[in-house]
Amino acid sequence: MGNVLRRGTVPPPVPVSSSVVSGRKKDKDGSRGRASKEEDVQLPPLVVLKDGCTQTTLTLTSKPKEPSLFLNKLVVVLLLLLSAYFGLVYVLITSHYAQSLFVYLNVIRYPGGDLTDLARFGLVSARNINVTTADGLVLRGYHLLAPGSAANAAAELLATSTSSSVIESFFDQQLVESERIVLYFHGNSANRAFFYRINMMKQLAAVMNASVIAVDYRGFGDSQGWPSEEGTHLDAKAILAWVEGKVYGEEGFDSENCLAFSENSDVTCRRRNRARVYLYGHSMGTAVSVALAADVGKHRPDSLSGVILDAPFTTLGDASLSHPITAPFRIFPFVAKLMKKHLHFRYATTEKIGLVVAPILIVHGVDDDKVPPEFGRTLYHTALAHDASNIAQGIKAPPTSSNVPKVQLVEIPRARHSDCFHYPLWTKTIANFVEATSY
Repeated sequence: MGNVLRRGTVPPPVPVSSSVVSGRKKDKDGSRGRASKEEDVQLPPLVVLKDGCTQTTLTLTSKPKEPSLFLNKLVVVLLLLLSAYFGLVYVLITSHYAQSLFVYLNVIRYPGGDLTDLARFGLVSARNINVTTADGLVLRGYHLLAPGSAANAAAELLATSTSSSVIESFFDQQLVESERIVLYFHGNSANRAFFYRINMMKQLAAVMNASVIAVDYRGFGDSQGWPSEEGTHLDAKAILAWVEGKVYGEEGFDSENCLAFSENSDVTCRRRNRARVYLYGHSMGTAVSVALAADVGKHRPDSLSGVILDAPFTTLGDASLSHPITAPFRIFPFVAKLMKKHLHFRYATTEKIGLVVAPILIVHGVDDDKVPPEFGRTLYHTALAHDASNIAQGIKAPPTSSNVPKVQLVEIPRARHSDCFHYPLWTKTIANFVEATSY
């Protein structure tokens, strides 16, 4: 049978003899010659016959689509991220060391370099101090003088004298003669020379007309050791003992047992001079300040003139649920609850603020995005309730102005976590508190 040309196919070429021509040949002189016989032959029409064989049409079935390479990679990345995420959660839950890194952030050594270079940080009327803790660690810090003639004399002395003993004697004498002394306890991360902390120290010295003592906790800055909750409390006690040793000495109290936080609860100590000691804590430093004030209040209820808490929190576990650094762990609510449950560090200010006998001032930035002002309000109401209980039990606070409340709360509009001292309301509030408690 013949073949039939299927639609869409090209017919095979038909062989034509070379002798077949479609025109006449020209003579050598250009005239047409006689046509050959083949010229008159008519080519038969092209006839394509249908193939009688069964025609089969090959239908290609499409293969199932394989997942794209991008989706495969995306799934792998997500699995790796989830593994790393829950692995980190496990480490933070089970490792005390890992939690300490996360809580204190003391490995952030900022600013770096020599922290004892006072001129580098604009401390022209200050000295470097060393404080030794009960467990033998050396803490390093600053002693700033209040602006005035003494500060000017100190700046001149530091610029001209090379005798460390002369400089130390001068500052020791200024500390003894200070009308007020402020112990400044900073928050976590970085060290005492962080720029806003330096600025806060200067503001405290100016507004409160006070000598300011600022010391890095163990493991922070150039202080020895590694931080822990118990360790920071030991550091605070050592700093206060250092100040009292400089100002009062063993003759400054009715009993030498008052020094170094005697555990003898039967001994009540009374100060003999006018120096007023205030505690100023910021963020984590508020928990350290409250714990110190609570310990002091057991034996020496009139040894502190006031406690100022800047951006305080109720407990570290509560604060961890609002701090931006823990945002990744709040993606899954059960993870946040699990981490809070297994947190090794408590810093439970709510449990100790009721033991503070000295007047308390709480200042909090309204726009604080790290420690919300709700924590300050909770502590305010907790302290008020305990104050009423103390009055009922006959526990007396240090003498103050008749119109100063035991607990005050001032929220500063637009202020954030670390800049309350930039606002006039902060300056006015601190000045009023100092005036009311300087009796």
